Amino acid sequence: MSAVQQGEIASPSLPRQRLSDVLRAEIVRRRRPGGIAVGLWIAVALGLAFGGGMLAILLTVAPAVDAQLTDGTLRLAVTGSLEAAATGAIIPLMLAVTSAAARDTRGQFATALAVVPRRSRFLGARTLADVAYGGGTVLFTTGIIAALTMIFAQAAIYGDLVLLILLTATLAGIWLTILASALGVLFRSAVLAVLTVIGLMLVFPLVAGLVGGMLPAGASGVVTAISQAMPGALLVKAISVSTLSELGAGQILTGQLWLLVWTVVVGTAAWIVARRRDA
Repeated sequence: MSAVQQGEIASPSLPRQRLSDVLRAEIVRRRRPGGIAVGLWIAVALGLAFGGGMLAILLTVAPAVDAQLTDGTLRLAVTGSLEAAATGAIIPLMLAVTSAAARDTRGQFATALAVVPRRSRFLGARTLADVAYGGGTVLFTTGIIAALTMIFAQAAIYGDLVLLILLTATLAGIWLTILASALGVLFRSAVLAVLTVIGLMLVFPLVAGLVGGMLPAGASGVVTAISQAMPGALLVKAISVSTLSELGAGQILTGQLWLLVWTVVVGTAAWIVARRRDA
């Protein structure tokens, strides 16, 4: 006897979910209330304030030191303003992402899994959404400052440096956005996740730098080494195009590599926890 004969109603077959479908849905969901839309605009605003402010300061103060605005002075105005814009955008972006990720791991996580039963597909879409929003926000912010440097600081002659900063800042934004999201998944508490991001990006590198100078040589070296391995210090290295002529590309590559290591290690831990966690 068939299921229909027994009084059961056969459910229509659902279309197969693709990663691209889940990704589009996740990108839209992130823009809704409770997502990261407000945080993204705050990140853009702060990035523009930091970058525009640095450009204005350098172009105002520089003539008093260098009346002719020589090559080195203009290069510093261009690279310094872009690095400030990237830093000013990335940190608030991380705070918005980690807070949203921590909220998602509570009630909203179960709702999402009801729509996307395969956790690997859902988590993959979330990671790609982080890449899109993280990289896009930083590129948009630094791109505006780059346009301003073209107008006010003759940055066209430093086009290679501008493109390098846009690339390194975008990559750093992607790594740190994924890292922030992973921390939110691990902690499941927006407060703890936000405090951890602030600690890794700001507090520990600053405190270690102050305390390190007051310690004996051996202990000071250890504290300094640990502080330099924190994401906040690595971000500075990863986008330090302004020191390219003095320190070479090694510092930038080292910063990018270790940011990627942080992202892979913490992201893998978050992936494992999320796949095993009860919704």
